Amino acid sequence: AAQGLLGSVPGTNVGVRNMFNTNALGMGIHGREAYNLDVSNPQQIPPLYTSVGGNAFKNQTTWTSPYATMNQANIVIKGAATATGLSDAEREAMKGFAETIKALELFYVIRQTDESGAAVDALESPTMDPPPIVSKAEVYTAILSYLDDAKTHLDAGGASFSFTMPTGWAAFNTPPKF
Repeated sequence: AAQGLLGSVPGTNVGVRNMFNTNALGMGIHGREAYNLDVSNPQQIPPLYTSVGGNAFKNQTTWTSPYATMNQANIVIKGAATATGLSDAEREAMKGFAETIKALELFYVIRQTDESGAAVDALESPTMDPPPIVSKAEVYTAILSYLDDAKTHLDAGGASFSFTMPTGWAAFNTPPKF
């Protein structure tokens, strides 16, 4: 579950990797400094160049992928407390890792929604009432809170993670480095 937060499980709507493929282009298009020249995929033109509403995949990505990843991070945090076979340090490292990913995903959201604000956490269940949308300042406060919590957990996380980080994360593959 922790590895999935990085998007190392292709075909899922969870993970940091899922925002990389649309984030830069989507933000550039909305900011009018980018244009998708892929004429073989015309579905991208109407929703991004003509409106911000509707059910366009690229517009929904702002919400679906980050909050799905945040929900999985919440599951990892809750599960770390009761997972068998982990030392206390490994539990802390896993919690710190997941809190950091939550902060990153929330940053992706507010970077796109800006003054419109955002919800600061994912729903536990899709049948719950929607969370409140808070101001940009409150979102940044939540991001800093997640990072502070992450640092506390990572500082108590020992020398290694209980899971394998992908090779692209070699510079951040232990709790102290992360």
